[in-house]
Amino acid sequence: MLRSGSYLFVRVHSGPDSLTLVFVETKQGAEQLQQFLYQEGYPAQSIHGDRSQHQREEALKNFRLGKTPILVATAVSSDSLVDFM
Repeated sequence: MLRSGSYLFVRVHSGPDSLTLVFVETKQGAEQLQQFLYQEGYPAQSIHGDRSQHQREEALKNFRLGKTPILVATAVSSDSLVDFM
């Protein structure tokens, strides 16, 4: 776990199939970080309160399967991650 400014990075698994959670404080921060990572070539998705339930479930599914091994989430959305973990 690494805290940097207003981001909290959590590596779920290590190794070639590692999964990384990044918690941010705001929905806008989640969107901005996800877009930055995507533009830099990192497969990332974000979940937050402005996403529909279907979008959040799809992002979690893709994260769980390793299709998008970086998930950016707001602290509020971390409640929905409890079932995932």
